[in-house]
Amino acid sequence: MAYIVVTISFQFPFCQLTGSEHIVAETERFDAQKMSGILSRQLFECHVCLHTLPDATFAKAHAELATPSRLKELHFTASQRPN
Repeated sequence: MAYIVVTISFQFPFCQLTGSEHIVAETERFDAQKMSGILSRQLFECHVCLHTLPDATFAKAHAELATPSRLKELHFTASQRPN
């Protein structure tokens, strides 16, 4: 098993601010289609205007291997691991 970090970047249509979220996933093999399906069901909320990102909003996603230093940078702890 390996961990990957997926960074999603988007622009909120209400306030025009750019936001990004980091999701850490455990996987045996990265599957872009499966990850796309999972991300499309997530709700992202602007921390400024408090609106939820509407469905079908364009977003960019970047996946990378989650190294210990990258997980530390994101403040990810072992207690946050999925079951």
